[in-house]
Amino acid sequence: DISCRNAGIAAEHKGWEWNSKQMNKIRIRIKRAQTIVQKIAAILPERPWKSFALNCTWTDEEDLLVPHEPTVRFHCEFVNEYMEPLMRAPSTVTKKKMMGVALSIQGSFETIYLKGVHDFSFL
Repeated sequence: DISCRNAGIAAEHKGWEWNSKQMNKIRIRIKRAQTIVQKIAAILPERPWKSFALNCTWTDEEDLLVPHEPTVRFHCEFVNEYMEPLMRAPSTVTKKKMMGVALSIQGSFETIYLKGVHDFSFL
């Protein structure tokens, strides 16, 4: 039946259009998240722990179609926890929020390095 075929094509086109819009939103979210990570990297001082702190894995665009999938996952768990609120809603991030997260990351790593926990020199 021609009308059924046309309805199927229309539904398929509508699904593609929705998917295309979603992918554009995801690309914007990824770009915002990348900008936030770059800005936090610029805020953090040059220290031996900086590259470790910012080491992360970016989620593939297609996987971000799944609700609540994080845009990025930092390899250091407490950095991941600090960054999660920023990555969850990157469009609402302010300089003040980024500065707060950067200071939290710096404070945690400075303490770890000051106490010698990173290299077990405390033993």
